[in-house]
Amino acid sequence: MQGICRLSRRWHQQFCHSPSFGPHQRCLQAFIPVREYRQGRSVRRPRAIASTPTSSNASPPHKDASFSPFGDDLLPPSQLLSRNGDDLVVREFEQHGSDNTTRRAIKPNRELKDEAEEVWQELQDVERQLEMAQEGPFGPRSEFMQQFPKDQREELLKALAKEGIVPQDEEDTLDLAELDRLMEEEDDVTSEKQELGVTLHIPKVHQAFVARFNKALKAAQVNEGDVVKSLNLWKWYLRCQQKIPAFSQIISENVWNFLWQSQSQLGVRHQHLVMLGRDMRSAEAPMDDQQCLEYIRALHICDDTMGALSVWEEVKAQLGSNLSPDFLSAFYSTGVQLYVSVGRPQKAQRVASGAIEKGAEPTLLVHVISGWAHAKTADSASKAWAMYLRMRALLKEDMTPELYEKVSDALLDTKQSDMALAVFKDMIARIRGVGQNTLDSYEKALRGVELDGDPAEVERAVNQVSLTLLLALPKPYQNKFFFASWVKKLLGQQRVEAASMVVDLMYERNVKPDAIHLNGIIGAWLRDKSAKSRDRAEVLAHEMIQAKVNQVADSAKNSSLRQLGNVFRKVMPMQEGSNFLMTPTRLERPIPAANVETFSLMFDYYEERRRWKEFESLTRIMVGPAQLKPNSFIMNKWLSAELEAKSLSRFWTLYNSLRSEISPSIETFRLAWEAVSLSTRNGVQPQVESGQSTSSHRRMFASFIDWGSGLKTRQLEDCKTYLTAGFSTEIIRSFCLKLDLPGTICALQGLYSRWDVTPDDVSVRLMTGLVARLLPRIDSTRPAIGGRRRMNSQLQTDQTILKKLADMVGTIEANMKIELVENGEADPGELEDAGSVSAKKLRLDVMIEFLVAMMHKIQKHQGQPGKELKDVAGIMHVDVSHIDVNGHGS
Repeated sequence: MQGICRLSRRWHQQFCHSPSFGPHQRCLQAFIPVREYRQGRSVRRPRAIASTPTSSNASPPHKDASFSPFGDDLLPPSQLLSRNGDDLVVREFEQHGSDNTTRRAIKPNRELKDEAEEVWQELQDVERQLEMAQEGPFGPRSEFMQQFPKDQREELLKALAKEGIVPQDEEDTLDLAELDRLMEEEDDVTSEKQELGVTLHIPKVHQAFVARFNKALKAAQVNEGDVVKSLNLWKWYLRCQQKIPAFSQIISENVWNFLWQSQSQLGVRHQHLVMLGRDMRSAEAPMDDQQCLEYIRALHICDDTMGALSVWEEVKAQLGSNLSPDFLSAFYSTGVQLYVSVGRPQKAQRVASGAIEKGAEPTLLVHVISGWAHAKTADSASKAWAMYLRMRALLKEDMTPELYEKVSDALLDTKQSDMALAVFKDMIARIRGVGQNTLDSYEKALRGVELDGDPAEVERAVNQVSLTLLLALPKPYQNKFFFASWVKKLLGQQRVEAASMVVDLMYERNVKPDAIHLNGIIGAWLRDKSAKSRDRAEVLAHEMIQAKVNQVADSAKNSSLRQLGNVFRKVMPMQEGSNFLMTPTRLERPIPAANVETFSLMFDYYEERRRWKEFESLTRIMVGPAQLKPNSFIMNKWLSAELEAKSLSRFWTLYNSLRSEISPSIETFRLAWEAVSLSTRNGVQPQVESGQSTSSHRRMFASFIDWGSGLKTRQLEDCKTYLTAGFSTEIIRSFCLKLDLPGTICALQGLYSRWDVTPDDVSVRLMTGLVARLLPRIDSTRPAIGGRRRMNSQLQTDQTILKKLADMVGTIEANMKIELVENGEADPGELEDAGSVSAKKLRLDVMIEFLVAMMHKIQKHQGQPGKELKDVAGIMHVDVSHIDVNGHGS
């Protein structure tokens, strides 16, 4: 009856003839022909709007018409989704988590628009096919009739109409009374023949959401492990839960399991497991033991510990007896952690004891120890130590160093440093296999109480023996080396605060730490993003520096160090009263004197933050009152600071003065080559060696080669790795800026013979540009031109020269490849691979041959190129005897 009135049949019969007939206008959109009722109600279709005359020649409604004879529900989706009421605005949101931060506005119509349009087009096609099928094969729009021309088609239709094959246009229509009567008859017949039953109908919009969910489910199943697909599946799961009532009731068990698997593999998306677990429990979907355990852990991580405890107790009551030991230990370990987190260590201890009796691993007692250590009761320390002794007795030789480390870290986090020290001592004794541990001390002190018995009796025994006696540190461990190993381990774990607690423990045990212990803590604090940590590091470093100054003041000064300080007085004149840092804020404890590493950390910190005033003050203190000889790292920091300030004269003064006192590193030469390039650009002649300024870049290269010859094998390999990062390009650039063609050839050969470095693409372009600048460009036969024409002519000339030189390099490379392949010296595939050793060596040989040929061409009428190359090679300490220089004389 909804085809007549959307409300109900009785409603329509009561109000259709009333004065307020307006709401029932759409109920009279079309009258249904009697012929269609006689043929069957299933093929009934409205033909036209009630207000328009019916005709067989009338064309069907246009597909873009905005009015549908079936009501608003059958309008095109684009129009339905775009219609909004004038008095009401509805905004929809979706929420991925439980808090408001995961909420965002959505437009669900946008997601369904494309799919709805496709369904609408399919419905339109079905409509057209159905209308054509009703007309029959001789209908005016049938495929058969469309084959004839228009005039013949009209004659055929008239002839067929006379024969009665095509129905006439006139069709009787039903009035309202007859229509009601027919509908009542149909309802009576249907009520008599229809069998009783329940049918589940899903609205069209809900079907679209389910279809999208199934599509995402299939994609996630095909691409299992893909994070993007899993997140997309979760998005459509949330939308179906929000849009479809009782969506959880129609999800099958295997879909639940796959949803859980896809979200659990995301790792950090614990909120997904929480929401999924709640939905499964509300829908009474079965969850296996592992899913329950993951759900409990997710609740705890999402700060719902009480809810996790409730679920844990519920699952515990339903556990079977045939559980694996691993799951049993994991499940009860989770329960112990939950009770510890809510501050109930006694309950956690009872749970752990029951679990151990059922076969769980005693390792879960670590959480009980941590819980008692966090407790603030008077007997919490003795209870924690009793649990540690019981765990030691239960595990015996299975007590691994990793487990010792967990217990020690847990005690150290609760500031139980004495117990943490005793556990760390047991770990060292376990690793070394020698020494007495706390378990031996307990057995010697009290033999009557078994450790694997009642925990209360063990606790009373510990109190009887005295916890202080059990925690006593043996004399072989009362030294700074023992504590240094602990500090090093904690710093390796990025636990800086714990390491500082160990240093405090050293002072309490009357063990004075060395500077090496505190330097690691200072470096970790300086790397921290917290301003408080950096301030603590600066204060501690200043105290250590002041301790070093005080130590030097009480001892005889070294003359060689005073001479090193005089170097800096020439570069940076000292002012009286500016040689000391701030007065330390605390000197209650004997602070160890700073060493070179302490200064290195502060130099690096000040340079990184461009605090040049403190950098300069620290320099003066080091070479002045501190009287410390810097290492290559600090020397590089000083040189880098001068290079940063573009103080080239001070740079070369420092370099020439410190190179004889301090062994340089590869970074020292990198800075020197950068200074050479900068000096050449600025027109400043660098003084590499005292009294020698001619061809300084050549002598710099010679010193670089000589320094490399004295390196060990491992140091040489490290330098080779460093050189491949662009350092060699800087060396080649220095020679190109000096327009030194023979020096460039010797530099190429020296870099390869000493460091196995070959030119890269940047170096090749630099050397090609060097040759282009050295070639003559002025043609005396051409008339002189000026202005812009001259600039354009020079640019064209430069481009032509560079192209010719590039073609020459390509020709030399091709000829060498052919020669190497024909002689069997190289494989063609390796030569094509730019990263292979053969290709790199080929590039080196090509550039050397190219530069030698250009050297002959440029100096064709001047001197002897071969002799000049050998003289430069002698200055640069490079062997070029294998290079054929005379062969290019023509």
